[in-house]
Amino acid sequence: MRRHTLWFLFLSLPACGGTSASGSQPPAQAPSSPSQQAEQSPPPQESPDKLTVESQRQPFIEECLRSVDSQSYCECSFGQFSELFRDEDFSQEMPKNDPRFQQLATQIQAHCLDKLPEASVRQGVVAGCVGEEPKKQAYCDCSWETLRKYYAVADILHNEPGSPEWLAGQRQVATACRGKFPAELAASDFLKACTAGGTKSAEQCSCAWKKVLKKYSIEDLVTNLADISKVPDLDQCR
Repeated sequence: MRRHTLWFLFLSLPACGGTSASGSQPPAQAPSSPSQQAEQSPPPQESPDKLTVESQRQPFIEECLRSVDSQSYCECSFGQFSELFRDEDFSQEMPKNDPRFQQLATQIQAHCLDKLPEASVRQGVVAGCVGEEPKKQAYCDCSWETLRKYYAVADILHNEPGSPEWLAGQRQVATACRGKFPAELAASDFLKACTAGGTKSAEQCSCAWKKVLKKYSIEDLVTNLADISKVPDLDQCR
């Protein structure tokens, strides 16, 4: 199972500066004396007060709560936000391509996901598994339910792909959910990947697919447990 970033907040931060209604000021007349200059010159305009990161707490958390019903998760997320943007002047509009936003997503994933309610995590993980193919729904539901039997929610989210814990979970899924992943989707994905480089024909790849299925189940393939290099007689598919 892949790890998914479930929620990521981009705040719309309006610029607070501005210009006068006329857009310009009349030229000042030269005073006849320093005292007259002091009397006639308008006082300098004060620049807008710098808005600190704390000014963003309420809008950040309100926006977060629209997606996630967890005050503790949203507070934790804001803590990560305030750490990264502690020196930012929020009276200026921030560019949406600021690289710190991606860093923020990473930090929220590392420090705050275990504060999400389980129902929200399940919804996000299963939705990421299904993607735009509703035929995967039964397999993805089974995958979550199987992993949840063996792992805490935080472990499901944080186990690194390829780690012993991750591999153990994938083995459980491949066994418990056998027959639930649509065979036609697995075959289509395999053939697309096989012919993508242009070095193999559709006939060669169809031959390879049949040999792969003799050694591995479809669920072994979709959980990335299969080692195609160990499939015998692939060289016969010419």
